[in-house]
Amino acid sequence: MPWYFIMLTVIAGMGLLYLAFTYFLGLSMFQNAAWRKNAGKIKLKDFDDPASAWPGFIAYIMKSKEDIRELAYEPMEVTATDGIKLRARFYSVPGSQKVLIGCHSFSSCGEWDFGQILRFWLTEGFSVLLLDLRGHGVSEGDYMGYGIVDGDDTALWVKLINDRYRGKCQILLSGTSLGGGTVMMMADREDIQNVRGIISDSGIPNIYHVYIDMMKRHHFHLSLPAKWMDWLFKKKLGYSIRGKCSFDTLKNTRLPVLLLHGTGDSMVNYAFAVREAGIDPKRIRLVSFEGSEHTMEHMNEPEKYESALKNFIQQTITC
Repeated sequence: MPWYFIMLTVIAGMGLLYLAFTYFLGLSMFQNAAWRKNAGKIKLKDFDDPASAWPGFIAYIMKSKEDIRELAYEPMEVTATDGIKLRARFYSVPGSQKVLIGCHSFSSCGEWDFGQILRFWLTEGFSVLLLDLRGHGVSEGDYMGYGIVDGDDTALWVKLINDRYRGKCQILLSGTSLGGGTVMMMADREDIQNVRGIISDSGIPNIYHVYIDMMKRHHFHLSLPAKWMDWLFKKKLGYSIRGKCSFDTLKNTRLPVLLLHGTGDSMVNYAFAVREAGIDPKRIRLVSFEGSEHTMEHMNEPEKYESALKNFIQQTITC
């Protein structure tokens, strides 16, 4: 057998092994990312590294969730375009026409992510609608929407609020992590009447960029698994996780945007927020929290966090 034929066979075999390895890695990423999670059921034992900030943060979130249990709310529901039931909690401030719509993070739920800040918004005179995104909490759905489908869903909630207030309301969209990506990816929509501004806490540009960045930061430098994952999303669930991105939508909106991001974020790179803010520094404001991990800014510096929110309210809400 000629030596060049053997070499070509070896190279072809290595190429097939590489494709198989990256495909199964992408499949594993897809399986972990796509399907419904047991939202809001995180236990401290899941974060048992004594050197990590996560145990303290989870305890903080659990306490915040308990602190709002006494607050009365109205259960609300809309039907998505694909027929699933989406549900939310509406905390009403009588007489107010200011509404915050809150979108939570991956594997979470509305009360879990916004318990720490709910009383702030109520005190500021905002009624608050806390969503459970599809595939989370008490909403239906077997899979995640990752800002692409979630944006369509959240637009239905914006319409519901406008109908409730007969168009006489002022709305802020706020999101954390996955939810932050959702509201940023909604920024250029024309069907979000009376939305006055967008707040993103540790928001993703989209999940595709986050996975690529994580691979690079773990020294793999492989993009193909994320491309396989995107292919599986399109094949299995009918949408692309590369279909929308905050880097694009923020270029095409006139809405004011507030970015809250920790410089020590190990999940969603702080550099993403810097890039987003650089799109239009006059309209997009980045408030940085030195050393803060993912979504821990309010826990670490509550006064700075709430001051940034108050300044944004003054900028966007007229009364």
